[in-house]
Amino acid sequence: LDVLFSYGKINSVFSGTTPPRTLTSTLADILSKKLAPEQLPAIAVIPLPAEYTASRAKSGENDDDDDGDDGEKRRGSKRKQKKEKHKQNDVVAQKYASLNNRRLWVLRECRSQGVLTTIKVRVKPPDECARLLAKGSRTFRLDRVTDRATVLVGNHLKGEGEGGAL
Repeated sequence: LDVLFSYGKINSVFSGTTPPRTLTSTLADILSKKLAPEQLPAIAVIPLPAEYTASRAKSGENDDDDDGDDGEKRRGSKRKQKKEKHKQNDVVAQKYASLNNRRLWVLRECRSQGVLTTIKVRVKPPDECARLLAKGSRTFRLDRVTDRATVLVGNHLKGEGEGGAL
């Protein structure tokens, strides 16, 4: 399952926790086994439309064999054409956007530390997914979906979360 962030910047503190709980303290508790990753609530996700998934897959292609600025074909362009023909026939995996970015960040960090391989997700009902994809909301817009997120500490950037599938 490939779960993406619904926004590229996330707050370093979970909302609604008393006392305030930071992403890093939650991660530290999981790594020290004070907290199990399974104790975190499931992440709410929405499936991204197939055309979005396909366009994102195409935009990530390797452009090493690109044509030059002068329009001449560069070495390897036949190989690139053959590769692109095969890519058109490939099935693109379904991707999902998380509605719980802070939790996703913690769980991705757990995965990068080797503590976790899978996560629990709740797929939102089709009518809610359709509404979010069509209109967006205060917290979700399709054009902001990304595979990386930067943690904000106050007004400062702390670091980027890992990209990739969970």
